[in-house]
Amino acid sequence: SPSTAPSTDRTAQIFTFLSGVTEFDVLSDRESTEFDVLSDRESPQYRAAIWMSLEDKLSLGLNEPNFLQRYALATFYFSTSGDDWRTCSREDGNCVKRPNGSPGAKHAFLSGFTECEWWGIFCDDSGMVTDIRPPGMGDKPGNYLDGTLPRELSLITSMTQLSLPSSSFKVFPEWIGDLTSLETLTLYNDEMEGTIPESLYSLVNLTELRLDRNSLGGTISTRIGNLVNMKDLFNVRGNKLYGAIPTEIGKLTNLVDLYLYDNLLTFTIPETMFDMTSIEEIDFSNNLLSGTVSPNFAKLDSLEELILNKNDFTGVIPDAMGSMTNLEILNIEETDITKISESVCDLVDLVNLEITADVLCASKTPSLSPSMAPSKT
Repeated sequence: SPSTAPSTDRTAQIFTFLSGVTEFDVLSDRESTEFDVLSDRESPQYRAAIWMSLEDKLSLGLNEPNFLQRYALATFYFSTSGDDWRTCSREDGNCVKRPNGSPGAKHAFLSGFTECEWWGIFCDDSGMVTDIRPPGMGDKPGNYLDGTLPRELSLITSMTQLSLPSSSFKVFPEWIGDLTSLETLTLYNDEMEGTIPESLYSLVNLTELRLDRNSLGGTISTRIGNLVNMKDLFNVRGNKLYGAIPTEIGKLTNLVDLYLYDNLLTFTIPETMFDMTSIEEIDFSNNLLSGTVSPNFAKLDSLEELILNKNDFTGVIPDAMGSMTNLEILNIEETDITKISESVCDLVDLVNLEITADVLCASKTPSLSPSMAPSKT
């Protein structure tokens, strides 16, 4: 065992066991081994191992199926300054009394209860963690996690949802692709910089992704086409993404809401997008997109909101879009579009038409609805 590990038998066994955790595939390519971080008395991993061996009232055996997930969550606690959490840190005696919008009472992190009873942790019937989604995250007085997301979370192979918005993680974890069961990933407003790691596009079970309101740069990878199960939401708005919208995005045929607005995206809208026949909301506003608005938008029968304002689009809104009977919101303000086809103007359900003053739409302009921004999650 590491020389820095205390000499009790249980501690020595735990440190020896965890030092071999690199034998697990999910950690096999890390730059520093678990042995290295366990040798550092200041590391979250060392602190978690000491807690497991000397302080944890549950005192799990090494062969218990939830031993590694408990260690992973303890590492997460120390890695995100858990003792400074506003809610349900290990010293919070009022945690169980707080209404948290989730069924059943929840106890403080690192309490003597099973980790399934810790605040923000949800498990399946066998006691394996499926969700990390503390209620109130993103809203005051919810927790503000400060630190990094440790790779030990990838030891929780049963996790399907990771929702930790409005925190300070700074860097998008490169290992995110190791969470192979993940279906929902919510890391918005987390002060993350750098680029979206390629490993994200290995998460083929994802149905919902929220990375909005960070400072992520780079391009949207062509590997986005791997996310064929994306259904509910793809939201990367409010970042610094640039370059083209990849043609492979058209493979997300089950996607309902697509938000790419407030970025630096360029070039034209790819024609493959018109294969996304389940789409209901598209917001590409405030980018640098150009070209004309394709008549193939008419193929998107389910589309209710089309937000294209503050781009460099030119030409006209084509007559073919007059068949889009579900379209309720169309925004082409601050573009170079010069005309809207009368068939589009006559759409009965088009209750919010946002246009530049000199764009003609005779049947609608006199009775335009007041400007209202569509709701965004």
